[in-house]
Amino acid sequence: MTGVKILLVVLFLVVILFPVVKKVLSDVDYKRQLRGNRPERQSSDSYVAYSPAEMDQQKEHKEMLDTEARVRSMQNFIGPK
Repeated sequence: MTGVKILLVVLFLVVILFPVVKKVLSDVDYKRQLRGNRPERQSSDSYVAYSPAEMDQQKEHKEMLDTEARVRSMQNFIGPK
């Protein structure tokens, strides 16, 4: 029974402490970059964030959302159906 309690405490500490430690380390790294102690990270020139197919899909999704917003605003202007 004691082993189970110890395991639960260790698991709880890991779940709580891991994100906190990760955040602290990233803040320290960011401050070192601002002071100039560490060079700024940059992506390579060949890195592409989105493929053309993904860009088309995002464009279609944006157009759909714009149309939906326009239709909803017209409902408010004209009145409820």
